[in-house]
Amino acid sequence: MEKQIVRIKKAHVALMKHPETALYSGVILMGTSEVVEDAKFTAYTDGVNKKYSLSFLKTVDTNSKLRGLVMHENLHVALKHIPRGIDMWKKDARVANIAADYVVNDIIHNITGTIGGGDERIVELPDGAYQDDMFHDWNMRKVFNYLISNPPPEGQGSGNGDTHDFEGISELTHEQAKEVNDAIDKALREGGILAGRMGGKVPRAITELLAPKVDWKEVLREFITSSCRGSDELTWRKMNKRYLVNDMYLPSYETETMGEITVAIDIRFYR
Repeated sequence: MEKQIVRIKKAHVALMKHPETALYSGVILMGTSEVVEDAKFTAYTDGVNKKYSLSFLKTVDTNSKLRGLVMHENLHVALKHIPRGIDMWKKDARVANIAADYVVNDIIHNITGTIGGGDERIVELPDGAYQDDMFHDWNMRKVFNYLISNPPPEGQGSGNGDTHDFEGISELTHEQAKEVNDAIDKALREGGILAGRMGGKVPRAITELLAPKVDWKEVLREFITSSCRGSDELTWRKMNKRYLVNDMYLPSYETETMGEITVAIDIRFYR
């Protein structure tokens, strides 16, 4: 047990120090990472915490593949596959699991850095893992929708035996789920700064995840509300009747209102 715990810790250090994987340093430190005896899974994540089967770790014959396994679980956390894919897990858990694995394994497959300038890769996929260049830069939902229409054969991808606890994450309150979401974003942004200093690249999947998403309807609503606040404009076109009896000519307040609004989406076509 102790030997495998040490291997996991060494894998964490190596991943956090390497330019191509330093991006995930904060995510690796999130939650707990445990080695479990007599586990019924190879590896596991609930969207925050990571667990590894003792018996399975003993079969991982190279440190490169072990780091790949650790990277695999942490990528599920970084990409928020558990909380964001709840509807997919409920619809077809097997296909959702495979779709999520294709996405994280694509990232791992395209990490080509080595340790200490030698031939040993920083991460390597296990034999039989779900990996297909067709799904390069696809997100989980896009892969899931494809696989629903084109189901993968039973038994394919035997190298992926990790499990995911979407029920545990779905039981979180809205506030708790938001805290987890914000913590992952913060960890990735901090990791991105470190990776940038080390010359690392940020995968497209992470870039899209961190891209600010603005609800244009909410922005338009705030603009109209701030522009038409109510009785805040003075006008001399209509005198204030309350002061006319005293021979005082003062302006009255005018309320601006917004009429019907037409919203047109600007779409550009490129040849």
